[in-house]
Amino acid sequence: MNIRTIFTFLVGLAIIVAAATWCYCAHSAATSPTIRMKVTAYCPCKKCCGKWADGITASGAKAQGKLIAAPKEIPFGTWINVPGYGWAEVKDRGGSIKRNRLDVFFESHQEALEWGVKYLEIEQ
Repeated sequence: MNIRTIFTFLVGLAIIVAAATWCYCAHSAATSPTIRMKVTAYCPCKKCCGKWADGITASGAKAQGKLIAAPKEIPFGTWINVPGYGWAEVKDRGGSIKRNRLDVFFESHQEALEWGVKYLEIEQ
């Protein structure tokens, strides 16, 4: 073998290794780990919110549309995809919302009751 053949072989091998590394990294980034969380639901009524039933979330936003109450470890403004609920922004907190708990918001008490309690895999 001459030097040109060896050089061509090494360049080709380097390209293959680079492509394989890129594919692995792209795949790793696309598959986020998940965490199992207890997901309950609430509405702005006194039964759900008690003395805080004023329609304003802990972040100061109006309680409307899709939003999530999450533990303080998850910052306000974080977007979370909850299976069966969809994408929503963390805008609220809750007294019993600790560790692996989320509370999804509904406009009516009936909708919150129909959601019930679910244990779901949430992407981190």
